[in-house]
Amino acid sequence: MKNVRFDELKLGAKVGPVSYTVDETLIGSFKEAVEFNNPNAVAALPASAAPPTFTQTDYLRLFATTYGFLASGLHAKHETDLYAPVEAGMHLTIDAEIADLYERKGRDFWVMRYSAVNDGKVLVTHKMTSSIDRPQDDTPEPVPDDASVPSALAPDGPGRAVTLEQETKFASQYVQRFDGIQSEPPINAHTDVAYARSVGLPDIIAHSGMHYAWLAEAALSHLGPDFLRRGHLSAKFLSAAFPGDRLETVVEGNDAGLKLTVKNQRDDVVAIGNASLRDQ
Repeated sequence: MKNVRFDELKLGAKVGPVSYTVDETLIGSFKEAVEFNNPNAVAALPASAAPPTFTQTDYLRLFATTYGFLASGLHAKHETDLYAPVEAGMHLTIDAEIADLYERKGRDFWVMRYSAVNDGKVLVTHKMTSSIDRPQDDTPEPVPDDASVPSALAPDGPGRAVTLEQETKFASQYVQRFDGIQSEPPINAHTDVAYARSVGLPDIIAHSGMHYAWLAEAALSHLGPDFLRRGHLSAKFLSAAFPGDRLETVVEGNDAGLKLTVKNQRDDVVAIGNASLRDQ
């Protein structure tokens, strides 16, 4: 399938729907991929439920089904509202629309709103903002030293290490929901060292969906089970993370609202976010 281009997207266009049945395997694969292991968050999550951002990457299947696979771009912002846990045995329908299209500082951006529905009930809604790269006449200059040079290893310390293995696990878990469209993790800048270096990156780049899952895990840990039914989470993704980085989630605030930060071992900020509970 071809990569979708910005000029193929139309404001207000419906995307999807797609559907799949949630099972323990899908939930377990997601938990393993995002290293969902905060004790307070684990305790707040029902035994049969998926972590809060389980449906966040469903935009990838929506696009693959409706347009084709996404070209490269940057995930800029994301918002999520939670209304009920996603649990094993549910049959989810995901539908979406293109909510905005705009240009800023020479980049093209698209905004998608999408929701996960089970038996007529909305469980979670998302609003995603991402850029999409414009076609280039010139191939980016590859970074010297191809994939024969291994990815860097993160130093010991607090937080989670960015690794090719973990990024591949993250890609593998969402591909499990593609229902025959694709069975293997995509070859892209998140999963393939040679590809990443061929487009000018020093190594594979960490998937923003993983950072977003960590912010949600921190919110669930601090706000408790109510976050699954009336939680709001928003984030901006500010800089890239690569193998060799170790990322830590920092939480400030209280039940009235949390300020969340993902930073690396050099104190560079990778993502910022806010979490709160909507009024009853």
